[in-house]
Amino acid sequence: MQTRKEMSLTTSESDPVGPTPKIAVGLYLHGAELDPIAISDATGVEATIQHCRGHRYTLPGGRNAVRKSGLWAIESATESNDVNEHVKELGARAELLRQRIVDGSISIETLPGVENAYVDIFYVSIDYPPDRKELRFDLSPLSARVLSDLGVSIHVTVGY
Repeated sequence: MQTRKEMSLTTSESDPVGPTPKIAVGLYLHGAELDPIAISDATGVEATIQHCRGHRYTLPGGRNAVRKSGLWAIESATESNDVNEHVKELGARAELLRQRIVDGSISIETLPGVENAYVDIFYVSIDYPPDRKELRFDLSPLSARVLSDLGVSIHVTVGY
């Protein structure tokens, strides 16, 4: 019988056992009337991904589609296998916005056109062994504070 420690997955340097994860951490703002340029102007931060409602794009299968809402997002771009490194990068990209939220001069929910705002921690194992029972990552207190400072809910997407 395996112990809990033997069954768990962690990507910390102290316990490098486990499959390779695909990690992304991002701040996402959505809204039918959301104008990404207006959000960048209001926050002083440039999005890494953005589009307006009505934007036409091509799906992977070749079909055309139309965006149903606007999006303004900042995503981590590091290749690190450590969730905390992704949060650190997101925090650096969003530092001006974080400072303005903490000092009360801006609130994400009052930004023009924002209907839904959240941070997503996306964590998926690329080569997850079938005998594993648990997929886990550790979020440091500093990372928790950085995400909390953004003042939005945190979604965690985990898969294997």
